[in-house]
Amino acid sequence: MFTIEGATIYNFSNLEDPAYEAEIVRGIGKNIRTLRLARKLTQEALSYKASINAKYLGEIERGEKNPTGLVIFKLAQILEAPISEIMPHTGYGGLLMEVEKLFEGRKPNDLKKAIRLMECFLDLVSENEE
Repeated sequence: MFTIEGATIYNFSNLEDPAYEAEIVRGIGKNIRTLRLARKLTQEALSYKASINAKYLGEIERGEKNPTGLVIFKLAQILEAPISEIMPHTGYGGLLMEVEKLFEGRKPNDLKKAIRLMECFLDLVSENEE
């Protein structure tokens, strides 16, 4: 694990840890609930619009169930939020949000240059770790 200007970058091996996985699932549920309440929707109303069971939505919000990508996509559309707002804001998800903010409003050519620079940086980091 290392940091870049305060953003922590986690090792992907954490994804195999059941505790880390549970933390991500809880974060997804918490963010869905926060967005739902901000939109003044009940669980019943949101679940009806998403064509899912209200009990299932409650389990998602409590971090008991891991929603599929399709369910997350539907909920994001109904809640009028980017998927990045549903994903947890800690660990790797938080880093993705920071990268998304940096790229916002940039020209495609600038994005290509930035990606090339990141690839070079990652290669350099890999070489120094060996």
